[in-house]
Amino acid sequence: MATALVSAHSLAPLNLKKEGLRVVREDHYSTWEQGFKLQGNSKGLGQEPLCKQFRQLCYEETTGPREALSRLRELCQQWLQPATHTKEQILELLVLEQFLTILPKELQAWV
Repeated sequence: MATALVSAHSLAPLNLKKEGLRVVREDHYSTWEQGFKLQGNSKGLGQEPLCKQFRQLCYEETTGPREALSRLRELCQQWLQPATHTKEQILELLVLEQFLTILPKELQAWV
């Protein structure tokens, strides 16, 4: 099993070390990275992270309220993967995404 050092905001539920790094399984971390990787989709939204697609979906891009709600549900399912992840992992992903959103641009590059 391969391991990688990941910054403290990693979503793996492991203990922090003094340096603020965690050791996590690469396969576990790569699963969580999918929420932030560029991913295409069949709806033509382009190559955007799933969390960004979810947050930036505009009502005007849909044919009405039912499609808008359906699309939001679809993006949320793809991003958070509730069938695969625990409640704690989903909460961590939401907190991390919001944390990255509120950081100044110059600090976002460091995370």
